[in-house]
Amino acid sequence: MRADVRIRAAEGRLPRLRALVPISAAVLVVCLVIGLSLSSRGLTGEVSQLWHDFTTTHIASNVNPSRFFSAASENRWVWWKEAAGAFSARPWLGWGAGSFPVVHLLYRQDMLPVQQPHSVPLQFLSETGIIGALLGMGALALLLVAGVRSVRRWLPGRDRLLAAALLAAGVAYVVHCCYDWDWNIPALSLPAFVFLGVLAAQRGGGSAPARTRTPRSPQSFSRVVALGSATLWLCAFTLSVLVPQIAADKASAALVDASSSSPAGLAQAQADASAASQLDPLSDQGLLAESSIASQRHQPGRAVMYLHEALARDPSDLFAWRVLVVLDANSGNVTAAGQAEQRALALDPAGKVAQATLLAQLHRAPPGLSPTHLPTPVR
Repeated sequence: MRADVRIRAAEGRLPRLRALVPISAAVLVVCLVIGLSLSSRGLTGEVSQLWHDFTTTHIASNVNPSRFFSAASENRWVWWKEAAGAFSARPWLGWGAGSFPVVHLLYRQDMLPVQQPHSVPLQFLSETGIIGALLGMGALALLLVAGVRSVRRWLPGRDRLLAAALLAAGVAYVVHCCYDWDWNIPALSLPAFVFLGVLAAQRGGGSAPARTRTPRSPQSFSRVVALGSATLWLCAFTLSVLVPQIAADKASAALVDASSSSPAGLAQAQADASAASQLDPLSDQGLLAESSIASQRHQPGRAVMYLHEALARDPSDLFAWRVLVVLDANSGNVTAAGQAEQRALALDPAGKVAQATLLAQLHRAPPGLSPTHLPTPVR
């Protein structure tokens, strides 16, 4: 705050500084084109190679610093195509918020795991369709417009520079959202929303004159009610975020405790998993933990029951279907195992388990049911 006084351009130099920005950008582009033209591949060859590197699928390393100097998209291109394919299938309402991990299994042609398409606009389009994308991206656009108007209202000086810094952070967040999954990272999203919200709430142009108001006026009472309502809403929102995480931690701890072979330890782990299941009735993690512990306690019937309850909560849980296949097959229920196998195959048609399932079904198929067992007709 004390140092920013020294970083202040004279008003007479501002027009020249503004004109210098597009000139510098143009010079940079020209230098880039000349550098590519003088390379061994030439301009078109370098552009073709850069595009090939950008679109090629490969196993990426998040700890290799050289990726920051590479033109590769780190597999974003294939995930963007998957999101675009999901959007084209359901353009208006999408597949549902948070559904891309399931959609990725349906559209992928490789074995790379991913939870988001690494592009917030494409994530909105694939998960919530055009309606959700317009609402989400429209809200961000309105915040940016309000922020720009707020900055323009301030007179040149220190306050305007601070407001412009808040706006720059919001713009950087929106730009970065176009090629990464910032929306799912609270540490990135919340500061940007706070910056834009504070900026949009400023009147600009200087401080407004202080206004006195009696504490018992009707407007003061309405403000107290509004503040109390907002506080309760924020508390409920915070609780809705914390409770699922607490339930997930409790389910994980129950699985760790189940490593004990003592009957008392297994019973306590089963009780903790049941508590986790009741704490978050929308998640199946607690029920999956209960099923695993029941199997360890040699209770296959209860394990299958817990799995069916888990799949009733989340029918797209591929892991639960795979475990159900094993449990049904071990109990001798071949029909139920086949049905669960088909469901797992439909959820992940390109996975290794699906490939193994198809090979096993081919080996089990009677040769007489195959069209190739008939001789070729002779004309």
